[in-house]
Amino acid sequence: MRFDPGIEIICGEGVYEPAEDSRMMVEAVSVSPGDRVFEAGCGSGVIALHCAKAGASVVASDISPEAVSCARDNASRNGLRMEAVVGDLLEAAKGEFDLMIFNPPYLPEGAGDDPRWTGGRSGSEAAIRFLGQCKGRLAGGGRAYTIVSSLSGSHAFEEAAERLGFRHRVVERKRMFFEELAVYELRPSTDG
Repeated sequence: MRFDPGIEIICGEGVYEPAEDSRMMVEAVSVSPGDRVFEAGCGSGVIALHCAKAGASVVASDISPEAVSCARDNASRNGLRMEAVVGDLLEAAKGEFDLMIFNPPYLPEGAGDDPRWTGGRSGSEAAIRFLGQCKGRLAGGGRAYTIVSSLSGSHAFEEAAERLGFRHRVVERKRMFFEELAVYELRPSTDG
């Protein structure tokens, strides 16, 4: 997809503000009209709203009620339809989805320890937990997308993906000041 600067996003206190990683994810994901999309950890809803604007049927979730309220407000503000629900990762996912997206907190502990940025001890635990929950929730040919930071060790994430039964490829990379971010596209190994 293309990032649409015309989508107006307003964030409340404590809600992750769209940043370079949000834009990177939007541009890395390929969405078709009619796709069923689930975004975990939606924050402001910027990624989910781009998917909705592309014609997808979207469910967005976040563990933070403030973030879910913010995402709903942003959907209304932009005249876009999506369902936004409170839930930890995929616990609110009902049925199968063509795409499951998670722009996780990906920094290792000690990097501010804010749950909006810290993804666990090494930084990749949140992304690995998401991937583990994707099993059985992706429709045939479905794919999952997540971001991994060079600070959290992509090798450990790739090993976990393989152990969980996913093929992976990096579809986007971006060098930042002190790290490199990679958007991974993952497909169940059983899909041809």
